[in-house]
Amino acid sequence: MLLGVGGFFLMAYLDYSEPAGSNPSNAALPEECALVDKGTLHRLHVTNPDPTVVTDNPDEGLHTCGWEPTKGRDGNNLRRLRVDVKNASAAGSDAESVLEDNRPSDAEDVTGLGDEAYIVLDGPGAPAELTLRKGQKIATITYSGKDSQFLGDNVDMPVPEAEEAVRSVAEEVAPAL
Repeated sequence: MLLGVGGFFLMAYLDYSEPAGSNPSNAALPEECALVDKGTLHRLHVTNPDPTVVTDNPDEGLHTCGWEPTKGRDGNNLRRLRVDVKNASAAGSDAESVLEDNRPSDAEDVTGLGDEAYIVLDGPGAPAELTLRKGQKIATITYSGKDSQFLGDNVDMPVPEAEEAVRSVAEEVAPAL
């Protein structure tokens, strides 16, 4: 019986301590992805470019960058960072109108980032998403993830952690737009 209980806890521990993420993808990223510093990616535990998220469509002025944990390097909590950069004039749109048309009802204004910005916390797709506009460019930063639990299902990451992440990434991205 002790062997069975010990085996159960060993399996639970191994599952809990399993490193999150994937092996290094070495995926090529669009130039716009360099807006996020490597040190920031390391601090947010998302050092691995996610090729399933990366989109580079300059004809429509859209560039999407995504990162996830590098297995064995970024801990055992799953984190994902996504940065979408859209040049509204390249798509034949007005950035102010695009931003206003896509603004969720639960968005809160953020000051000091670009010409205008808002954040949505604890939304349906992520615990934090921040959208900002500078001129005709719009950047949307999303940070999401799960925290590994020793006994039980993984739980959504804390909203304050996600909020701090999107705000810090936005502070890097805004001046470079």
